[in-house]
This record gives sequence, C-alpha cells and structure tokens, in this order.
Amino acid sequence: MRGQIDDDNADPVGRALAALVERSPTVIELDLSHLTHVTGPGAGAFYRLLTAAVAHHTAVTISGPNAQVQRDLHRTALNRFLVNVDASPHGGLMLVGCDASAHGAAPPPGAAAPRCPGRCSGSS
Repeated sequence: MRGQIDDDNADPVGRALAALVERSPTVIELDLSHLTHVTGPGAGAFYRLLTAAVAHHTAVTISGPNAQVQRDLHRTALNRFLVNVDASPHGGLMLVGCDASAHGAAPPPGAAAPRCPGRCSGSS
C-alpha cells in the first residue's frame, strides 16, 4: 500500500482489500511502510477488510506503519483491533475481527462492526 487512504479512494481500496479475502488465504499480510496517512473515511477500507476476513476465517497482519499511520489507526479506533504478534511467523501487528463494542470502539459512520465467529482473540 502506498500514499494515503482517504475520502477519494477508500471505497476502491476497501473493495480491493475485501477481494483479497475471496481468494481464501489463511493470512493476508499488508505492508504499510509506504502508507502515509489514513483519514476517518479511509479507515472504512480496513473495516471492510476485517468484515470479509472474519467471514472467511482469514487472519490479517500489518507491518511497517510509520508514526503518522499509527496515530491515524489510533484516531480512527482501528488500534482497538490490533494485537502485537511479533512472535508469530508473520510478525508485525494483527487485525483482530472482534465485535467493536467488546473493546469500546465503534466503526466509522456507515461501516458495520466486524464480529467474531467465536471468542475474541485479543486487543491492544
């Protein structure tokens, strides 16, 4: 991923990320080292990915978010779905598809909260 995810590209980025899940991988690894910014509406792309990943039992890991993107993840409450998994073979952070209300987070307006198919596996 490069550049920023904002109002202008959140929908196509969300569709592209959700389409990755349709290929039925067990893990999707996202390199965010070249991502510069995620706006509130841009966070909807990640919520769309989470919803699809939960439905298909696909884990999603992210790596390389710079300080600005980390702040964006916090500001948009996406950090509530992140778990540090540096000890795992995939490393980085993992997006966990839990019921947002279980962690005090709410998805952006118009986005449905991803729900766990079972028990939540953690949050940060």
